[in-house]
Amino acid sequence: MDKTVNLYACSKAYKLLTNNYILMLYDLISLLDSWKIIDRSRLLDDSDEAFEFRLKVQKAAYLLRYLGISPFNNYSFGIYLYGPYSPDLAKDYYNGTPLEFTADKNIIQKLEWFVKHSDSRWLEVASSILYIYDRYSEMSKENVLSLLRLSKPWITDKLFESIHDDLLSKGLVRFCS
Repeated sequence: MDKTVNLYACSKAYKLLTNNYILMLYDLISLLDSWKIIDRSRLLDDSDEAFEFRLKVQKAAYLLRYLGISPFNNYSFGIYLYGPYSPDLAKDYYNGTPLEFTADKNIIQKLEWFVKHSDSRWLEVASSILYIYDRYSEMSKENVLSLLRLSKPWITDKLFESIHDDLLSKGLVRFCS
């Protein structure tokens, strides 16, 4: 049986009827915790490790927004030092705001693949690439790299190509030239 079904007994019946999962923001955090991506008990601590956990929640939420999953598409994300970030999403997880969303198995699998990259730099670059394509869908790959380097001059051609190819292989990069 799929482990996400085991984690979310409340959505079992809905999943069986629709092949979708109804999850809450808390469930997203629990899911990331179950995958050992974050430690939800320390998410709001004032530590470098907790900052990394919150960064991963932000990147997971951004991917769901990018994939058009409501209500994440209602959050406004801006490009920050570590990639896409939503202050409103941060307020919601600090306040414990319930946030229901529906995702099919394919979305959950893409989310798991995306966030299981243990390297926060990979998540930063990958989510930034998606952010640029989301804003400028017709931009060439070379121009995406040039734009990305304005805020992240440390990105090498090899790193960019590797991450871009990863995203392309999962069907996350919609337009490339």
